[in-house]
Amino acid sequence: MLGFTSSGNVGVQSWNGNSVSITGPVVTTNVWTHLAVTYGPSNGLRLYVNGTQYGSASGSYTYQAAGTPVS
Repeated sequence: MLGFTSSGNVGVQSWNGNSVSITGPVVTTNVWTHLAVTYGPSNGLRLYVNGTQYGSASGSYTYQAAGTPVS
């Protein structure tokens, strides 16, 4: 899930048996900002802000919405 922390930082959180969080920078309001989250089995979860990688987490992840896997 992509969102913002209570401090205003961009953040992504997921679950792979444990909660996994990646925190990026605080973004300026009223300024266009490109946010991207990628996942691949060999690269894991990654957070990018304006093309700069701000973190990664390896492992397998199960994404579900209301009990239904996302595919």
